[in-house]
Amino acid sequence: MSVPFYRGLVALTVHDELESLLQAALLLVSQATASELAYIELQAEHGPRYAGHCEGSNLETIRASISRGIISRALAERCSIDTSSAMSDARFQDLNSVRQHAIAAVLCVPIGGDPAIGVLYLQRAHGAPGFTRSHRERTEDLCVLLDVFLHRLVDRAPAYVPLAEERDALRDRRIRQSLSRHKWNVTEAARELGVSRSLIYRLLPGLRRPKAGV
Repeated sequence: MSVPFYRGLVALTVHDELESLLQAALLLVSQATASELAYIELQAEHGPRYAGHCEGSNLETIRASISRGIISRALAERCSIDTSSAMSDARFQDLNSVRQHAIAAVLCVPIGGDPAIGVLYLQRAHGAPGFTRSHRERTEDLCVLLDVFLHRLVDRAPAYVPLAEERDALRDRRIRQSLSRHKWNVTEAARELGVSRSLIYRLLPGLRRPKAGV
């Protein structure tokens, strides 16, 4: 676990303005994942909101450098898109944006459930290695908390969710991600997480493997 990164997540709770929250989140995740470019796009009732972070580039330059096709796919499939090279990925290699900008490693994660409130898009420099599993987990953890924080600040927001509930949601997500990686083998997931099997069952009462196709 990266202690500075998770301390950074906690520090995001002090932001009570949307713009400052987005910029702090982008700086945090770009440093944690060694991304050349970080971008957030939100859908709110009064129109979309955008924020970007890239050394020496303004928001319009950033928006012109990303792949709308990858973003659309992540939102449509409601899941993270992780590719070490969009140019050689059969899903994306024919997209105009990918060919025009020679887009390599991309990590794109929806923010929120169904429908998503937005998306977090990360891109690494051409020639850089792909994102690691740790990068993906940190980015997905950030998006879990951003969903809660953003609902407080944009006009879709329901009620405030206490920080303890945010922490528990993040913890449960990490456990379920580990279970999914290990095909719902609780023993293997517990070993990876460094906890006991009994703790997993206690934290996730009624735990059962999802049915295929659900």
